[in-house]
Amino acid sequence: MIGRFQFLLGFLVFLFGTNQGVFAAPDNQVVVLESITNDKGPLGVWDYEVEGTEDAYRKGVLFVRMEDGKPIVEVHLGNGVLNGQDVQLKGDTLKFIVNIDGVERVSVVLNAEDDTILGQASSAQGSFTIKGTRKMPPE
Repeated sequence: MIGRFQFLLGFLVFLFGTNQGVFAAPDNQVVVLESITNDKGPLGVWDYEVEGTEDAYRKGVLFVRMEDGKPIVEVHLGNGVLNGQDVQLKGDTLKFIVNIDGVERVSVVLNAEDDTILGQASSAQGSFTIKGTRKMPPE
């Protein structure tokens, strides 16, 4: 009985004392988990409102995701969907362009902080403030 106990104790000391033990997690997985929980950035689904613009464009839902390593933006309005063009995602800053009614280009710059997003939309009509809150975190 003592022999088995000593063997088990020695095995456990070996297992927990090595870096290659069964319970050791690879370093890259730990970093991925930290980045998901600590830094969501602009990825996700956002309810937003634009101050001072027409009712049709005042409120909507912004979908921001990565697809094949590239950021994708969709702006869902009551009367349809606008697809973002020239989308750039750097850290907490998101930049993109949408075409309204196929002719008017609107340039958008947004900064995400935790579960809020704030920025500007600029067009020939002027500059408008955009504010939003996170509806869903990225998957």
